[in-house]
Amino acid sequence: MEDVFINDLNKLHKEIRDCNKCAYRDICSPTYTYVGKDNRILILGESPAKNGWRISGKAWYEPSGKITATGKILKTLLSEIGLVLEDLSFTEAVKCTPKSPKFLKDCGQNCYPFLKRQIEILKPKIIITLGVRATELVLPKFKKFSDVVGKIHKTDSGFIIPIYHPSPISPVGYKLNVPIMQTIKDLLI
Repeated sequence: MEDVFINDLNKLHKEIRDCNKCAYRDICSPTYTYVGKDNRILILGESPAKNGWRISGKAWYEPSGKITATGKILKTLLSEIGLVLEDLSFTEAVKCTPKSPKFLKDCGQNCYPFLKRQIEILKPKIIITLGVRATELVLPKFKKFSDVVGKIHKTDSGFIIPIYHPSPISPVGYKLNVPIMQTIKDLLI
């Protein structure tokens, strides 16, 4: 069973690598899915940073082996509800690093079929979206992020729970995510 699962992901990763839909594409990540020990939760980021896991091959870690600043905050948040960041699966909504952030939405629409297939293969119970851009792709019909963040959204793909991006530059990336973590914990019970 696991061989079929990995085989399906590897086939999909080849299709992503061969994709040329985005004229704005700068760098395409060689890594598209981090599969953790606990597939009940899929963390969905925005797009690969120019450094970090697309180079190191390990989600949340820089090439030097040091955890990223965002990874530190997320690790702390998850540990407060008994989850280990490195045990959870992770992918990005946009599979490449666009030349400019203004192209994220277009690239995201091009990448959506790949993301949908990743979700179908992984079959998570909960998808945690990190911030506005990742949330827009899986919950496209909201006007303000404040209308959807922290709430449980039941979809065909499982439960989607948007959180504030846990970036250290965000003034709410830790504080306002604490109560959302309890919502996630309650769903796992």
